[in-house]
Amino acid sequence: MKKRILALLLVVVMAFALVACGGGDTPAAPGGPGASQGSGGTAAGGGAAAGGGAAAPPVTRGGAITVAFGGTPNGLDPISEDLNTTISVTSHIYDSLVYMDMDWVWNPNIATAWRQPDPVTWEFDINLDFLFHNGDRLTMDDVVYSVLRLKDIPKSADAMRNIADAYATGSVLTIKFLEPNNTTMPALLWTLIIVNKAYIEAFGDVAIYTEPVGTGPYKVTNFIPGASVTLERFEEDPFDRALLDRIDFVAIPENANRYIAVESGQVHYAGLITAFEMQLARDAGRFNLVDAVSNRTGMVMINVEKTPLDDVNVRRALAHALDRESFCMLAGGRPQVKSPFFGGFPDLYYDSPYWPEYDMDMARQLLEGAGISPANPVEIDFMFFVPDPGIELWQSSLRQLGVILNLELLEFSVYLARQAENNYMMCFTALRNIAGDPLMDLERVDSRFKGSRNLARYDNPELDALLDIARVTMDRDELVRVTRQANDIIAQEVPKFGIFLQGNYAVMDSNLHGVYIRGDLVQIFRHAYLTN
Repeated sequence: MKKRILALLLVVVMAFALVACGGGDTPAAPGGPGASQGSGGTAAGGGAAAGGGAAAPPVTRGGAITVAFGGTPNGLDPISEDLNTTISVTSHIYDSLVYMDMDWVWNPNIATAWRQPDPVTWEFDINLDFLFHNGDRLTMDDVVYSVLRLKDIPKSADAMRNIADAYATGSVLTIKFLEPNNTTMPALLWTLIIVNKAYIEAFGDVAIYTEPVGTGPYKVTNFIPGASVTLERFEEDPFDRALLDRIDFVAIPENANRYIAVESGQVHYAGLITAFEMQLARDAGRFNLVDAVSNRTGMVMINVEKTPLDDVNVRRALAHALDRESFCMLAGGRPQVKSPFFGGFPDLYYDSPYWPEYDMDMARQLLEGAGISPANPVEIDFMFFVPDPGIELWQSSLRQLGVILNLELLEFSVYLARQAENNYMMCFTALRNIAGDPLMDLERVDSRFKGSRNLARYDNPELDALLDIARVTMDRDELVRVTRQANDIIAQEVPKFGIFLQGNYAVMDSNLHGVYIRGDLVQIFRHAYLTN
């Protein structure tokens, strides 16, 4: 598995905090994101050309591209609608304090430098030369307001739960925590967008849902919710960051149809296709490709509050009955994982020896010990929102053991509502790490997040104590030790288990360069450009 995982260069908040070690600030980068004009590794990173990884051609300016996603946003506020497609579009409209590249390295954006003088304080030097799309100049009032308004938005509540205050002194933004916590700043920086205080106060939060005003290199010129978004170069951008004149985002729901659209020249880019379409593109040999592994883990979540799933032997039997290898092959090939933690973080990923292997005899013995057999079957409801042929394979295996898996394919909003109501027994999901902070994975089994991130509704005081250590330690060896102990506990208790890592695959025109996909499935065109 480790050979297949993308080697993320920045894997935990201690690496983020290197700027605070030894008294060093990050270097200032006039013009916001320093790599936005194609210089440096990220400008062409994330995608290998079909011709064998040759160096990207010189950066040029101008031209327009059409980008096909499986869906386009219903609104352009990435906080209230935090889907990867929405963020993929809005990351070009808004700036944040820092710009996270494909390796989760913090690059200068609104902030030119940052430091952590003590465990509960962060300071950011702000570049006030940015302009909003409506012509207003960025002020420190805008920056402080952008942080504090997150407290009033339900979707950003988790990111703000440990923020005590934010205030400005000159051009320095100070953010105070309630208590030391290594997950707080990555979550905040992933969530935060810099907004125009006067614009929102005049027109309300709903205004940025349909007519956003940011400081990003592109501005919105046309938006049809759920159908298309057109972005054009922000000509007044003081840093002249945009390389393309226009980006048109369109929705083509079917993977095969997105690929065909690139092949026929209808679009320049087809995002998040399957391994099958990716192989077709390789065979064609005339496209540029993005081929990476995400940190999004496909997994089964088991609601331990429901009978018979409150029996650990039943949970282990369910895991023993799943053939991971065949499950992954049915969808065209995906990297297998056992642990639901740290996919895409190779130094922390750990396959505990306690994870149940595929073993139908062991599954049968455990179920019979719980009084379950073909002669005395049990029904378990299993909900999901994206079909996968591997689920039906698992269903067939369990039926042989007396477990009748009732499959429920739900519309996503219904799926979420059922979770919120605790109206489910098991669910299949593909969770991504949204901030490049691997410790966020562990919060999905933290009793303090029961019913939100902790969909297994699992409660273990020993595990919670380990997570408390992981959140505050600055010792790398201690972090590895406690996260492995946590992994061992979950491997034995099995409130959840991993199956695969989702691939990040995209096909694009041979003249399009500089596109990459982050581990959280956000597709970035800030560095994209066309050649003849």
